[in-house]
Amino acid sequence: MNQAQDMLAQLQVSHPTLDSLVDAARSAGAVGAKLTGGGLGGCMIALASSRRQAESIQGRLYDHGAKGVWVHALQTGRSSGNRDEERYASARTRSDESIA
Repeated sequence: MNQAQDMLAQLQVSHPTLDSLVDAARSAGAVGAKLTGGGLGGCMIALASSRRQAESIQGRLYDHGAKGVWVHALQTGRSSGNRDEERYASARTRSDESIA
C-alpha cells in the first residue's frame, strides 16, 4: 500500500492535502495507507492491526483536518483459536480544502 501511494504521488495523481493525511496515518502506526478511488477525490484508506491503533489513526486524521473518518473491522479469514483474526481500516473523506 505504501509503495503504491508513493508511486501515485510521483505520478501526480495524489494531492498534497491527501499526502499529508496519508503521512499522518502512517505516523500514527498505520500498517499501510493510500488514496482510494480515482485520485484527486480526497479519499484514503489506512490499515491498522487493532481497534486501538485504528482509533489512534482516526484521531490523528481528525487532528490533520479530515472531515470524516470511520473505523471498520475487516475479517482476514485467518483463524487464531476459535476467532477469525480482524484487521481494522480507517478511511478519510474530503478535507476543508477542495482538492478535486
